[in-house]
This record gives sequence, C-alpha cells and structure tokens, in this order.
Amino acid sequence: MNKKKRVFNVMIIAGLFVLTAVFTSCGTKPEQEKPPVVEQVPGGTSGEILPPETEPVIEQQPVVTEQTGEQQSGQTQEPDENSQITEEPEVSFYTMITPEEILGEWKLYEMKEENVVYEHNGLVDILFTKDDLSGYTGVNYYNGEYRISKEFIEFGAIACTRRAGAPEDMDCEMNFLRIFNSCTHIGMIYEFEHEMLFLYNPDKNTSLQFVR
Repeated sequence: MNKKKRVFNVMIIAGLFVLTAVFTSCGTKPEQEKPPVVEQVPGGTSGEILPPETEPVIEQQPVVTEQTGEQQSGQTQEPDENSQITEEPEVSFYTMITPEEILGEWKLYEMKEENVVYEHNGLVDILFTKDDLSGYTGVNYYNGEYRISKEFIEFGAIACTRRAGAPEDMDCEMNFLRIFNSCTHIGMIYEFEHEMLFLYNPDKNTSLQFVR
C-alpha cells in the first residue's frame, strides 16, 4: 500500500512539472520584429520611405557667343591694328558733262591707280579746247583729240615729245600717261570757288583729278 502511495505521489509530482512547463511555454510571447524607423522629411508624406540622398547631376553646356553667326570658344579676339583697312568714301560727282563745261586749263591735283596714290611734281596740266587737248607732263608736252558723250570720254592718238628729265619727273610722267590712257569716264564737282575734274576708269579705283 505504501508502495502504491509512493508511486502515486511521484506521478503527481511529475504531472505538476509537466503542467508547469506547459503553462510556462504558453505564457511566453514570441519576440516581434521591430518596425522600420521612418524618418519624417519636411514636405514628404508620412510613412513614405525615401531613398538615400544623392547629389544632383548638372550637365555643363558649351559656351556659345553669337558673332557673325559662328560658334566661338567664348574668347573675344581683338582686331590687329595692321589688318585694319580704311576705305575712302565714294566720290559723287556730276557726270552729264558737255564739252563747253571742261574748256580751259586744269592743274593735276591727284593721280591714283588701283587705289594707290602717286606723287607728282605739281607741274602736270591739261588744256581742253573745242576738239583737241594738250598739256605738260612735267617733262614733255603732249596733245591729241577727244570726244565726250555724257559721262564717257574717248581719246584719240596722243603725241608726246621725247625730252629726258630727272628720274622722279620721268616716273611722274610715266604714271600720268599710263593712267591717262586707261580713263574712259569723266565727271565734275563744283566746290565753292573751285571746280574739280575727274578722269577715271569704270571701277573708279584709277583716276586723275584736276582742279582750276
């Protein structure tokens, strides 16, 4: 009897241990995962997970300067003083010339060929009569015929004496006769007390200018 009572006690104790273990396991709650921490950003939406901040990429644009329609490097090139070209203003003169208007003596004021002005000795002149012309080159005398039609002038054969002179005077005579023979047009300008007479080529870059 005592033996059965001892076994019964042992079973009760074992049952208590089992019940204790069961209650203990049931009362322990599993560890829950913590929710992710959400950082509140001004202007953002609550609960929104933002990606990590990245620096904005700025595209560099080429520097373009508008200058005569071409793309430049942004640098301004200063003009070279030696490359500057100055053009003389075009002379505007009266071209409806009649033979009576040019009659008389004229002194050479300037002779120019291809926009190059030649020096002269100040002795060159020309004299127009009704049908003929004559003059002095600074060394020799010349004469010939001419005909005028509005702004055009046509020269006949020009005869010239053959005296020799100083080298600079001979150069002046040579330049004068060469330019004279290339002139095909005539014009005049009336300026205060003086009259200007122009003999020139069609391009107006070669001319003889006389004054009286």
